[in-house]
Amino acid sequence: MRDELQDQYLKAIFQFKRFVTTEVGNDTIEAKKGISLSELIFLRSIAKNTFDTKQNVRLTEVREYLSITKSAISQLLSGLERKGLINREIDKNNRRNLIVTLTDQGHKVLKAIDSEFTKEFEKMAKHIGKNTIKQMLTTLSELIEYVNRAKSKGK
Repeated sequence: MRDELQDQYLKAIFQFKRFVTTEVGNDTIEAKKGISLSELIFLRSIAKNTFDTKQNVRLTEVREYLSITKSAISQLLSGLERKGLINREIDKNNRRNLIVTLTDQGHKVLKAIDSEFTKEFEKMAKHIGKNTIKQMLTTLSELIEYVNRAKSKGK
């Protein structure tokens, strides 16, 4: 016998996936600025990086945050560099470290996307309420934690 709650869960997951990839994700961002959602998150992560500070966000931190592999972060860097949005430079104090910063074009693109995202987010928050958004984030975090634990037990 089919469980109605399971059906609702699957439908909600499917609709959420569509929402993420079309409304706040790839379709909207790529159509307007030519960057993917993961590229946007990366740009936001390194926006304050400079060539002369120890407080820079490290690539390992971004990789862990995005839950992607070393090769995926390498592809991300190459793509952003080809688009003229980032600079890469070896850290003069520690040659094993790579410092990644935004170019002027990267700052412009990020500012434009952030401005648009903020407008849309504020409309959504006004409609459903910031408390509802906070509840959703808590629930998603719990679900992600459950899935990650289940994956690690299965290995």
